[in-house]
Amino acid sequence: MSAENYASRLDRHYSTIGMGDVFVTTPPHALPSSYLSSQQQGEDTFDSWEILGSIKTTAEDFVVKEIACDEKKHPDAPRIADLKPFTCTAPKISGSTSEKGQGLQHIGKECHKSPVTVKANPSAFIDERTLHQILSECAFQISPSETIQKLNDLHDAAVNLLKGTSDDCGNVIDVIISESRANESSALLRGAFHKAIRRDYPLLQSETKPAGPDKTRRLSVSISTRFLALRSFLNNPQADLLKLYRYFNRGYEASIKEDGEDRVFLRLRKDLPRDDRRIVHEAIQKGSHAMFQTSTIPDYKMPADDSKGPVTVVVVVVQWSRQTARKRKRDQQTSPESNFLFVVRKRDKEHLTTIQTLVRALRCRQADIGLAGIKDMRAVTYQFCTVSNVSSNQLKRAIESLSKNGIDIGPSQEVPWRLCKGDLSGNHFQITIRNLRRVTVVNNQEGTKALNVPHFRMLVDRIRQQGFVNFFGEQRVGVPGTASITGVRSFDIGRAMLQCDFTGAVDLIMTGRIVTRGDDVETVEVVRFRQEWQNNPRDLNKCWKVLPKGNKLLREQTVLQGLKRYGSDKPLEALRCLHHNERNFWVSAYQSYLWNIAATERLRVYGLNVVQGDLVNEGGHIKLVDDKDVENFSIYQVVLPLVGTTTVFPQNAVRSTYEEILMKDGISFSNTAPSESLPKGGYRHVLAKCDDLKFEIREKDTDESIKVVTLSFELPRGCYATSLLRELMVTTVDRTFTSSASQRD
Repeated sequence: MSAENYASRLDRHYSTIGMGDVFVTTPPHALPSSYLSSQQQGEDTFDSWEILGSIKTTAEDFVVKEIACDEKKHPDAPRIADLKPFTCTAPKISGSTSEKGQGLQHIGKECHKSPVTVKANPSAFIDERTLHQILSECAFQISPSETIQKLNDLHDAAVNLLKGTSDDCGNVIDVIISESRANESSALLRGAFHKAIRRDYPLLQSETKPAGPDKTRRLSVSISTRFLALRSFLNNPQADLLKLYRYFNRGYEASIKEDGEDRVFLRLRKDLPRDDRRIVHEAIQKGSHAMFQTSTIPDYKMPADDSKGPVTVVVVVVQWSRQTARKRKRDQQTSPESNFLFVVRKRDKEHLTTIQTLVRALRCRQADIGLAGIKDMRAVTYQFCTVSNVSSNQLKRAIESLSKNGIDIGPSQEVPWRLCKGDLSGNHFQITIRNLRRVTVVNNQEGTKALNVPHFRMLVDRIRQQGFVNFFGEQRVGVPGTASITGVRSFDIGRAMLQCDFTGAVDLIMTGRIVTRGDDVETVEVVRFRQEWQNNPRDLNKCWKVLPKGNKLLREQTVLQGLKRYGSDKPLEALRCLHHNERNFWVSAYQSYLWNIAATERLRVYGLNVVQGDLVNEGGHIKLVDDKDVENFSIYQVVLPLVGTTTVFPQNAVRSTYEEILMKDGISFSNTAPSESLPKGGYRHVLAKCDDLKFEIREKDTDESIKVVTLSFELPRGCYATSLLRELMVTTVDRTFTSSASQRD
């Protein structure tokens, strides 16, 4: 194949979704972006490392199966998602921790409908254990007494923060759970630990860190900064904030049951300007995740701290919001065993479209659907799913209608928990690559030759040993290519939302993609609607008339309904008609796009060296590397931020990459912005490794050359198989674009 034949493919260069010309092991020759774009004759002649091949020729060539995590795995369910029936075993006590004060419930059903009696009561288990007993049963390396002393010291430091006598946030305390406790009883103990921390140390917060390479778990405790921003506005921050933290930690149910504790009064400073009260209300809303409602009483009489009689003060009254009360009421009306766990198999279906199809077929709310992760669209995928407030008869009735829409569901099992985003260990992939060829370059012109087995084995061994650059794939960011070729991509919408340009975000959603795939190849009716929107975006009634109904354009339907309800001048309210996860998906896409750019720059400038100013993950904690620590860390510990309100930048050249792009895009994370424009952010490892990588030769050209191969491997959650394939095939250009089958990818 000549260079001219690939000219159009430069519009599909991976750099357009942030991926640059970087690899864990740099090839000993020019990269494809160099010789494909060259129009000059030269003397460069070599066999490239790069290989060509077709992926996703059919959906069955790309099979993804979700791997359950320990905390959200039914004992009878398989580790890897499949449509096979669950294996019924003897009843077990099982459960999952909840770090939001909801406690634990046990599984009280066998497979299908047969009830069983389980005498153990996990909630009682939690209430009856003291912290010392819990630590004695689950911790090792540090004695319970020593751990409790550290917790006391940390809580004292938190009190000093409230007093304003110190700005030291203290050290993070890690409680290590021994490997022998990584089972169902460990889950109960972790739940008991988190509840004891909330009860005994209201100013601290705890979380469970994922298991590390040594298979141990860490229970991390630190000072909670949830309401710390309020201390400068209060007359007595130590007393009032301690009450507020306790009120929040007890949760809604416990608070309303205790006389005199159904609300908290925060006494404001006498000299506090009236305009600053708004900051207090906003800080409370942010700290409580909008679960509180607040009001101001300007002349409230209450006892003074010195008991000299009542004083008149300005107070902010804090109590659980009506929305929280209604949600808890709905939850109470639902049996704790009313959640069904099953496996969803989809083919050629986008993630958000799948959710909306499930909602319609099951006649439930989108909030009732629980999925742990987003799966590829142009693929056959299997993933665990939970659904609430749905009967077994509704599930049975939905099977036929779902099957007609390319979705199958397996046998169900009642469980006492719901799946949330991130409740998975990883994914198992089985990927078939067809039409394999090796790239050759002769006099700067590209051609191909047969791919021999030794070269392919070398590429596979390279991935096994060193891993790959942990780029976000196009499933998250959007397809590579210029805007004139691809149309609107996910990160374009996310960028508009982070800019607080909600009118622009709505317009991008309605405009849609030019490159469409799978079931979403746009029909004449869809194209007509998009043209109508472009021509008459303010004529909502006319746009509604030409909008295709049914399972097509479900997001557009929802947003257009929101515009009709709230008006064209309130695009944010229209966007809020979409589920939170849908809105967050677009924002995450922009964060991922920026991360890809930063990762490219990090590897281009510093390579695989750990350098001063890097951020590393040290046992679940983010640490800034100084000049004395450089030799103590590996490149596999280096992380980069997914920008947000809680993240920090590395203190080296990569920082300027973030700042320049954010400034160019007009994104500042202002405190006055709505929550849709203020993601918390997070961190992601620059490099990743796979497990159990194998390949099977399915078809050969000759005895020594490969034509079709199937790869199988497992990746941790959040890692993309397409990024592994990019590293394996040593390519910087998406060459599948000219395949008619792959255009539907």
